[in-house]
Amino acid sequence: MEDNKKELLIKSFEITVGVIVGYFAFISSPSQTSIEGLLSISIGLLTTIVIGTIVESYRQSQNANNILVQLSRLMRVISETQKENINLIQVLHYGVVTWSRDQIPTVWLEFLWKVEAKYFATSYISPNEGWDQAYTVLGLEIQKAKVKVNDADIRRVFIVDSEAELAELQKAVFGQQQVGIKVRYILRKEIESKSMLQVWAEKLETLDFVLIDSNYTILTILDKNRRIRHGQLLLDKSKCDMYMRFYTSLFAEAKELSYYEAPRTN
Repeated sequence: MEDNKKELLIKSFEITVGVIVGYFAFISSPSQTSIEGLLSISIGLLTTIVIGTIVESYRQSQNANNILVQLSRLMRVISETQKENINLIQVLHYGVVTWSRDQIPTVWLEFLWKVEAKYFATSYISPNEGWDQAYTVLGLEIQKAKVKVNDADIRRVFIVDSEAELAELQKAVFGQQQVGIKVRYILRKEIESKSMLQVWAEKLETLDFVLIDSNYTILTILDKNRRIRHGQLLLDKSKCDMYMRFYTSLFAEAKELSYYEAPRTN
């Protein structure tokens, strides 16, 4: 009904403009003869046709734009659905969901908010990846809140290739100790020297991972230079249990970092 009313108004507008143009063409003619009257009518009809053509072209242009917008939305929905399907296939076939390197800060912070009682983590990323970025500072505040409000047990084991590398992490380690995180470290060569740890480590896809409340196992996949490639949420229970067994033994073997003292205040 609304469309019919709109169409009637448009046609009425086209005819009215044509009549007005024809009328002014007639009264502005010198002699106002019948021939000039016919000519004026022709001008009016031609004006109506021209206006109708312009209006129709505009409407078609608008329709084309609307079609392009709808097509863009449809392609976006298809793309998002395809991503969900790919993730579903990964879950069903491989038991994992993956996200890109760029998405890791956002995903990590989201999972930190999910912590209720336990957050066990390792860190084997290169010190060059940085622990002083904006998202890691925010993550530290979230962990501080979880310790204070939830009384959460938050632990982190730094796996390093040398004591010199550990020294590079001193500021990050101290900051974590200050908010109540239980921090330890272990040299990579010590893992290799302990047969059981080494056997388990060889079965793991990465030495950089997080265990949250026995609900989530999050892996950070590294390249040969220990730079972050991508992240994974591991859903295979048997593999999740394997990471937990490894972590329990790793934390027991790791050394405490008690020699970092709080700065003195005046």
